[in-house]
Amino acid sequence: MAIRMLFPDRGDIIHLNLSPSAGVEMTGPHYALTLSTRDYAKITGTVLVCPITSHIRGWPFEVHLPSGLLPPKQGVGEVDSVVHADAVRQQDFRGRSASLVAKAPLQTVEQVQELLAEVLGIPQ
Repeated sequence: MAIRMLFPDRGDIIHLNLSPSAGVEMTGPHYALTLSTRDYAKITGTVLVCPITSHIRGWPFEVHLPSGLLPPKQGVGEVDSVVHADAVRQQDFRGRSASLVAKAPLQTVEQVQELLAEVLGIPQ
């Protein structure tokens, strides 16, 4: 069960509504991996997140989440999901009714950051 949170922190998986969106952006209620820190959330009222989806396409910037980390889908049960490391978004976590779902393993967060650094051309 998701709980309301005060300030999301790096590695938190939150549930929030990504609408409105445009073009090929993910829309509607989704899980997302928080990349920014709790201090950032306190200062700005926003979080930097990468959306999570169960529509796995095998793209090079997808990071698989460990099985069982997310709640099962109604009528489907447990599904595999990926973080889209190349789809960073800044979101107002209060305005989008974010709730805490789980904490991602450090290794998953680091994989997402490494792929994002590659997209941005940041030397590692």
